[in-house]
Amino acid sequence: MKKFFFVLILGVCLILASNPIKAIEENNGFIGLHMHKFSKGRIVKEVVIIDVVPNSPAWNAGIRIADRILKVNGEDVAQYDVADVKKLISGKIGDNVLLTLLTRNGIKDYNIKRGKLEADKIISYPKWYEMCGDNKKLQGESCFYHPNTYETKFVDNFKFSGPIDVKVFGTQKAAIRYQYEEDLRICQNAQDKAMCYMMIKQSINNRSYAEAQLRQQQLQGVIQNMNHVNTNIELQNINQNLNNMNMNLQMLRY
Repeated sequence: MKKFFFVLILGVCLILASNPIKAIEENNGFIGLHMHKFSKGRIVKEVVIIDVVPNSPAWNAGIRIADRILKVNGEDVAQYDVADVKKLISGKIGDNVLLTLLTRNGIKDYNIKRGKLEADKIISYPKWYEMCGDNKKLQGESCFYHPNTYETKFVDNFKFSGPIDVKVFGTQKAAIRYQYEEDLRICQNAQDKAMCYMMIKQSINNRSYAEAQLRQQQLQGVIQNMNHVNTNIELQNINQNLNNMNMNLQMLRY
């Protein structure tokens, strides 16, 4: 029996060795996800999907940007890094992989059949993580935030750079991201996909610019209000000092 298994394994190895390129291709199934993990994640602590290739198996299954990977084939990966998650997701073309994700609509399972990557059929498209404003280098989390996945840790830190910052800006980013994904879907049926993608990119750039202008106006408003408050405090202090001086003068008279 041992001899039989040894011969069987040897035969498989010889087959793979005789055509290594084919063996690698067959075990390199494509589902169309790009992932990232924030080294100091405040809100998005799991491996998060930062891009879904249009018309890929993942896209057609309904997976979208900012979905967080909780399990792969039933294995809890919440604490795993990207490399480990990729190993679990990768596999043979035609085989299925089961992903459990935290989506904008709660926790969902996606059973995805791995396809074959046909790079010549993928038209260059605008990628969200390259266009999402201040976080284009993945320095922050607000581009990949689901506003309806409430986190109790928001109350842990009210500093400007803390979780409350992610919640406020993340909600704004999410609205732009949802529109971006809808525009990508529309482009799948466009005759000129390249032109359609170009229009998406221009639209996001315009919205990001408008958003930056609005933030600047809001900040200026806050500064003006603070200056107004400071001025009122100074006047109150002056009046108090004058009152104190008048009282001292009255006491001196007697």
